[in-house]
Amino acid sequence: MKKRLVKRLIILCLLAMTWAAAGWAGDAKPLSREELDMIREISREIDSSPYLGGLHYQNGVSCQDCHGVPQPGWDDPPEAEQCLSCHESREALAKLFDKELARKWGNPHESHLGDLDCAVCHKGHLASTVYCLGCHTNAPFSIPGQ
Repeated sequence: MKKRLVKRLIILCLLAMTWAAAGWAGDAKPLSREELDMIREISREIDSSPYLGGLHYQNGVSCQDCHGVPQPGWDDPPEAEQCLSCHESREALAKLFDKELARKWGNPHESHLGDLDCAVCHKGHLASTVYCLGCHTNAPFSIPGQ
């Protein structure tokens, strides 16, 4: 029941964004063709999406739970603080990371680059990317929800 309600709310938000793109919301910035196509795809596949947005939805998490607003924009990834409101802390996440991999390659949640924003690696509605692999090309890192 809750999943169905969340899905309906997501579709309603996506429709509102579409209406805004059509100019029905006053001075709203029109969405690009790519953004409209993404709205259609997300609304069709949110309950079966392999990406993080779908995994969150399948666990009863709404758009607002992550983005902090009922109708997030496309350039509006969740802030790290919003992620950490459910995922405890960076330290807790670091403890979940495979100990053997961390010993050999380092722990991405304890980066030598400091506290990176979660969205650098973790994408909501697209395949996630392991930022570390930009330099550490041989590291066997992966992210759930890719």
